[in-house]
Amino acid sequence: MSLKSFLSICALFLFPIMSFSQSKQFLYYFDKDLNATPKESAVFNGIGQKENGLLEFKIFNASNNKLLIVQHFTDSSLQISEGAYQEFYESGVVKTKGNYSSGKENGLWQKSDSTGRVIDSSYYNNGRLTKYIHRGYLAGLLRIQFSSKEIPVMKPFTIKE
Repeated sequence: MSLKSFLSICALFLFPIMSFSQSKQFLYYFDKDLNATPKESAVFNGIGQKENGLLEFKIFNASNNKLLIVQHFTDSSLQISEGAYQEFYESGVVKTKGNYSSGKENGLWQKSDSTGRVIDSSYYNNGRLTKYIHRGYLAGLLRIQFSSKEIPVMKPFTIKE
């Protein structure tokens, strides 16, 4: 058997193995309420791909293909969130970011305005809100409201920038 024939036979066996070793993608189609729908009537498209033992799930606006959400799940059923979450404005600016642990918010979650300025910070412990800080701007003044498990009512104060 010649070297050329041997390499051809090896290529025939290796190509399918290499093709199947690539990560499988899952495609999803949703209506305006994020219910499953046929592709033709989809308002949102979703793509899921395995990454580091989790399913990285991305939701896009079906009309302009802009990325709206990146969320991680334990599997393709999209039932239990696990790990990083990001939501975006149509402009691409991050709107919300945080982390899930076993389907519950955990740690720092932040919301930003359309310019990317953080307006809310929430701290979660196993899905329970433990601290909340709201930042608002009025006439050039930064107004902050704060509450925590220890201080259950909002305590506003203003800082002149």
